[in-house]
Amino acid sequence: MAGLISKLDNLLLDEQSGRITENAKLEKKSQKQMVKIIQEIGKTRDINLIMTAEKAINVHELQFYSNSKPMESSLKQTLQSIQITENLIDIVKNDIAIYQIISMAHSETKNRLNGLPLDEARQYFKSQLARFVNISKAPLSNDKKATMEARKVNIRLAVDIYIEMQQSALGVDNAK
Repeated sequence: MAGLISKLDNLLLDEQSGRITENAKLEKKSQKQMVKIIQEIGKTRDINLIMTAEKAINVHELQFYSNSKPMESSLKQTLQSIQITENLIDIVKNDIAIYQIISMAHSETKNRLNGLPLDEARQYFKSQLARFVNISKAPLSNDKKATMEARKVNIRLAVDIYIEMQQSALGVDNAK
């Protein structure tokens, strides 16, 4: 699993190198390989691996593509949300008693959907999917659009996995 993240990191660096040297061929090859790796990550159905990949991509975007204070702020907020989501995933998996307390803190109807809390992880997933929709409206190459689509598929998969984890932790059936 760590090998996929290592490959993704190398491709992110290749992409940056291609941008600096204006080697469009290298960037195109990196983008195609990145799509394949992101898809492989999704096929593992490993929510932790999906989150690690998203973190790596967002760190890369912050380091190399952040060109304004609002963009920098948005990416830093996304990275903070990823960390909170990773913490919640760990709690849902490993400490059901604590997650039940978290669930009770989200007891108002507006903070629940189908019996499950709309906690910070669910809010992150929704926000990230909206971000992908907004990014897809920008003029992007077909390869970058394919990368965004692969990431979107993985986040949707992470949502489904997380909902299953919530159901299991809280003993809720078919709440989707």
